[in-house]
Amino acid sequence: MFTPDRVSIESESGVLDEGRDDPRSALQGQRLETPWDKLRVAYFSSYALWNYLTIPFLYTNPGFVTEELPTWQEDGEYWRAFAFAIPVWPQLEVPLSIITLAEVPTGEDACLVVQSRLGLEPVQVLRFKAGLCHFVFRVEIAGGRKVVVRLSGPEARCFSEGGVYWNKLLRPMGVLLPEILLADLTPSDSIFPFVVLEYLEGTDLCAVYPTLSSNEKFELATELVRIQESVSRLPHSSRFGYAFSYESPPIHRTWEEVILVILRGAEERMNKRQHPGRLYADRTRQLLCSYTSYFSAVRPTPFLDDVTTKNVLVHQGRLSGIVDVDQICFGDSLLTIGLTRMALMADSFDLDYIEHWMDLLKLDSLQRRIVNAYTLLFCVVFMSELGERFNRAEAKDIDITRYVHLESVFERLAI
Repeated sequence: MFTPDRVSIESESGVLDEGRDDPRSALQGQRLETPWDKLRVAYFSSYALWNYLTIPFLYTNPGFVTEELPTWQEDGEYWRAFAFAIPVWPQLEVPLSIITLAEVPTGEDACLVVQSRLGLEPVQVLRFKAGLCHFVFRVEIAGGRKVVVRLSGPEARCFSEGGVYWNKLLRPMGVLLPEILLADLTPSDSIFPFVVLEYLEGTDLCAVYPTLSSNEKFELATELVRIQESVSRLPHSSRFGYAFSYESPPIHRTWEEVILVILRGAEERMNKRQHPGRLYADRTRQLLCSYTSYFSAVRPTPFLDDVTTKNVLVHQGRLSGIVDVDQICFGDSLLTIGLTRMALMADSFDLDYIEHWMDLLKLDSLQRRIVNAYTLLFCVVFMSELGERFNRAEAKDIDITRYVHLESVFERLAI
């Protein structure tokens, strides 16, 4: 016999075998190794079955926010998928302030964080589409104030942890990161780890690049050089690659190993779908292997690898901030210039910004060839990402026009 306040085991004639009042309290502190008695099993099975049966009807009540998601496909079957934000009702047996029957966070999740954790009333929410690991929302609050809410799936929590860790180290050094207003990476009232950030005015560099003057590009490059020099003064690592913290250090023994791992990731994405760009990956591998002596001289120096065109904010022609730093890379900071150069070429922009950056660093001819090799590497990476799903609801077909453009970029660089 099951009610929310009592569970009992009785015979068909009503004779009590055993019972327990407030059965929920018996589950407090339950661990994987905790033995279950008959009443625990009876209570858990009963309230789970009851919730499965009644939830579709519960969601029709006033106060629930419902959103239909893209169709879910699994084992050849197609299912309708929904996300629900629910009010906090004391009579609910399951004490959750939000249930999301979906694999991705939504704007309602971001608003709920602002409302329940900051005590502020959201009036508008906007999804930023740029992130690959996080789901990022700008939430406007009554009175015009804005905050940024970053939500992550459990599998991306390490990136959120890294973002919090490096933010605390880098902001005092003058790196223009937003202030963290609130972070909870193991929330009990939401299935999504979250970070609430100060909102920085500005637009991604890629969106405003054509409007910038040559002098503004020079000033921007100057500021990035300053920031990278500051980051390089952090403690070095004994190994190479990406790190979420000094307690979770990079793992690669050489810088060449890091570069070839990046290429291998692109090759694996291509091999999954018989991608037409695999030939370019082979050519890039041959080129990179010709620079072994250069790579062997690289030291594990910390640098920001993701201050390119989508993580750098520009406001009124000046750097206004860096969106986030989830990881720091230990190795050759010229990698960032190669990635930024490729991003600009992919959008058919001029390379004045890159020329300013390289001139400020006084790169010699070998270093400029290395930047070109890194640009080719990321050209292959960009090819491999065409058709990938990332944090979209579903994967897209390969954009053939963009792929052909990347092919032409590769051939120009490979001359």
